[in-house]
Parts: sequence; structure tokens; C-alpha cells
Amino acid sequence: MSVRLRRDFETLITLIEAHALLHQARRNRDLEGAVIATYEDYATVRGLVSDLLADAVERAVPSTIRETVDAIGLLNAATDPLEEGVPMTRVATSLGVDKSTAMRRARVAIARGFVRNLEERRGQPARLVLGEPVPDDVGLLTLGR
Repeated sequence: MSVRLRRDFETLITLIEAHALLHQARRNRDLEGAVIATYEDYATVRGLVSDLLADAVERAVPSTIRETVDAIGLLNAATDPLEEGVPMTRVATSLGVDKSTAMRRARVAIARGFVRNLEERRGQPARLVLGEPVPDDVGLLTLGR
């Protein structure tokens, strides 16, 4: 994750510099004539990319994944206890999305451990159950003066 953060930090700095250049007419300059970025440049870029960066380093969970995990939890709670796990088609119907979209979301949730597929045989319908709890989002970029 640290390699990812270093690369993303360089991108973040570049975006702040670009924002400052876009607004250079209203920015101060140093002794060499370079545009000086301001707190407002940082705040604007933060608003645009903080969710993306937090998700990229898995410090936040996208709302679509939260919705998918919540739907799986609700469907399991409403399912006959003898039927363990819910199929992907029911998840898709509950979310109002097509099966391929539900499958893509479920794969991310499974990879992060929020959902488990009890079906181990290939080619058989998934039997999805909840895994680890979805954590609260943690802000990656903070605003402070």
C-alpha cells in the first residue's frame, strides 16, 4: 500500500499545482516568479479526489459495495434458515441492477472479505452470506488550518 500512496501523493501534488496554475491570475508568486498554491487549491482538489484515493488504498468502501453488502444481509435475514446463502439473481433484483453488475459488486465485496460465497463448486449458483463487517470510512485527506 505504501508504494500506491507514494504514487498517489505525487499525483495529488501535480493536481494541486495544476489547479494553482489554472487560477494563476489570482495567486501570489515567489521571488523566482513561480505560482504559489494556496489552501483553496488543496481544498478543491481534495474535494475532487479524496474518495477515489481512499478507495484505492482501501480506507473507504464505495457506496455501491456498501449497498450490495447491505442487500445480501437483508436477503439472508429474510431467507429460510434451511437455505444458506442467497443467489446472485436475488441480489441483483433487490438492488435493481442486472446480474452482471451485481456479480461485479459481489466480487469486490468477496475480495475485501465483507461477503463469502458458500458455493465451492464451479458453475453452480452463488450462495452469498455476510463476512466481516464493513468498516466506517476513514478520511485519507484532512482539512485543517
